Amino acid sequence: MFLPKTKLADAVTLANRLRKKISAIRIATAQGERLSFTARFGIAHTNDINISLDELICLADQQLYSEKKQECNYVCANLF
Repeated sequence: MFLPKTKLADAVTLANRLRKKISAIRIATAQGERLSFTARFGIAHTNDINISLDELICLADQQLYSEKKQECNYVCANLF
């Protein structure tokens, strides 16, 4: 997601809200199995007007995968 003019804390709040909604989804298969879902969100925030969207996406991706040892259902964020 690209959230221009959004404070880091607000982006984290939104990501956590989405993560909780996603983890509440339950789907039953034709065989009677119940499927559940988790979500990971990496958030990058900067006040640097010279940074490109591609660079921000890369930073968010790095943030997400640097925390790979965490559980599968989490939000990680950092100010760059």
